[in-house]
Amino acid sequence: MTAVTSALIAAVFLACPAVATKEGPSPVPRPPGRSTRVLFGSCNRAQWSQPLWKHVLARSPDAWIWAGDNVYGDRTEGIDWSTGKIRAHPATEERLGRLYAAQLAHPGYAQLLRSNATILATWDDHDYGLNDGDRTFHLRRASQRRFLDFVREPALSARRLRDGVYASRILPGPPVPIGEGAPAQSAEAAGQRRQSTKRHAQRATRSGVLVVLLDNRFNKDPYDVGPGGDMLGEAQWRWLERTLRASRARAHLIVSGLQVLPFKRVGEGWGRFPASRARLLALLHRLRVPAPILISGDVHMAELHAARCAPEPREVAPADSAPAHWLRLWPSMRLARHRLPSRSSTVFEVTSSGMTHSWASNALPNLHAGPVADGLNAFLMHSGMAFMPWRYRQRADTGRAGSFGPGYFLGRNFGQVDFAWDAPGGPEARVSIVDEYGRAAMTRVWRLSDLDLTAHVLDGSGITGASKPFDGSGEDGKEFEWVCRPHGGGAVSPSDAEMVAGFALWLLCMGLFGIFLIISVLVAIAPASVTVSLARRIDTDM
Repeated sequence: MTAVTSALIAAVFLACPAVATKEGPSPVPRPPGRSTRVLFGSCNRAQWSQPLWKHVLARSPDAWIWAGDNVYGDRTEGIDWSTGKIRAHPATEERLGRLYAAQLAHPGYAQLLRSNATILATWDDHDYGLNDGDRTFHLRRASQRRFLDFVREPALSARRLRDGVYASRILPGPPVPIGEGAPAQSAEAAGQRRQSTKRHAQRATRSGVLVVLLDNRFNKDPYDVGPGGDMLGEAQWRWLERTLRASRARAHLIVSGLQVLPFKRVGEGWGRFPASRARLLALLHRLRVPAPILISGDVHMAELHAARCAPEPREVAPADSAPAHWLRLWPSMRLARHRLPSRSSTVFEVTSSGMTHSWASNALPNLHAGPVADGLNAFLMHSGMAFMPWRYRQRADTGRAGSFGPGYFLGRNFGQVDFAWDAPGGPEARVSIVDEYGRAAMTRVWRLSDLDLTAHVLDGSGITGASKPFDGSGEDGKEFEWVCRPHGGGAVSPSDAEMVAGFALWLLCMGLFGIFLIISVLVAIAPASVTVSLARRIDTDM
């Protein structure tokens, strides 16, 4: 009887995991009332394990956004120590086709395609076909065709005729009244304002979410052109302004493969082309875009960033000056640390990167060394985050009572934005970073009215809010420019001294950690060596 009972119990325990795996995670509820749910992710190797799709499906999204590096078409083979650069081999059209086919055939993603979710996508360098790729990539048009086939773009779509994969899509939502002081129709120009009841009613309500997919590869200048390089190309800039002017959406998701706000001065990002970064942020403010949220990928971790933006006096470098560093070429960066104006706008950016690999999971694509290597990589990144002067990052709720984390997450992840249209106090954007176990690693909640951008003019005594867009000049003749700084104030970009000090502290920390490891190993080995020597002495004496 005991043997039979034990066998039955063992059978039940063996069967339970199989049943749980088959059923998958429980459905994740939406916010009460009407809502729009958008999920997004980036950095996905089609040939690797993809553990996130079951959690994506459990959330039943209205839309899924690929934020870049959707497949890895190019190949890297370590570092060329003679040049200090990564050995990169560009993608071929055939390889891109195979990888896209493999991704379409993945069971989890195939199930998402069969759902009611709208699939939206832009790309970054690895699915574009070349690491850090730009407009000089010779296979960019072939890559564009493969990409648009992957996202099932119609054959006669205008997107197939463009120089780039940029596009926009409205996600429907209920009409939402805009509160007093919120931005109205951004396309109004002087002399063309109409006060009819119909126009007033149109401006009083907006609906849905406009997803704007930027292409920061096809027309991007090479980095060696310097800080004045262009990230989008003039045709895309004109399209972007027309799209934002015509928008009637209550909220906007601006999707870029590269991070926009932070100036890390390592790797890629809009900070490499500060003129393009300033132009994008100024455009959002000049048009007073309602509730814009920047979405990005690329960095193999999740981050939350925020910037405070306001018009500041324009500083022009002397014509005969010859700055020694590119940072001094951009006037906004030469402003000293100061307090931000009391009337300023806040722009938020949510980065989700690392669907199949991140800094704490499969961090080294050519060296699957398991949890030990992942742990060391995570330690190195945590240490760097602690010492480097990257001030745009926002603290985030970790899901534990009263616990706020540092605003980044190193594990595999995807992002979630729930637009809760019927939330008490007004519509909200509820942002989450979801880990590979389906848990919210970071969360933030923003009221849409707090995300709305404001316009400013100079009234002679200071910068104040106004109903008309800021055009770059004040009443006293001074010229101004939009400047977006870290949320807590300070310089737009960290100085050379701050970067050197942060890197030196990080190296010191690594050195102390190395010494600690060596001492620990010696302490662990010492008792064993003493025991062996005593045993040998006893054998000799006998």
